[in-house]
Amino acid sequence: MLYFKNAKEKKLYEGIMKKADADYDDDVKMMREWRGENGYHSQLVNQYVHSTNASLGYAYELMNCGRGRCGAGCPNSVQGGAAAGYKPG
Repeated sequence: MLYFKNAKEKKLYEGIMKKADADYDDDVKMMREWRGENGYHSQLVNQYVHSTNASLGYAYELMNCGRGRCGAGCPNSVQGGAAAGYKPG
């Protein structure tokens, strides 16, 4: 469960998660991000890719804020998952 120091910190986190929600590619169940010209350890440049690292980070944050699917009666649930647009699936 998340605890925020103040309303500004909570608003910032909600903005970050809103952007992450928009970057989630439901077709492949991974985060979609732009890979620019610096193709470090990859020859995929100047195109969208599905990042494992970003996808795992997003999954962690969903579980941490109570929007993840961790089973019935999840102790990490917080109010607002459904209100924030989370649709289990």
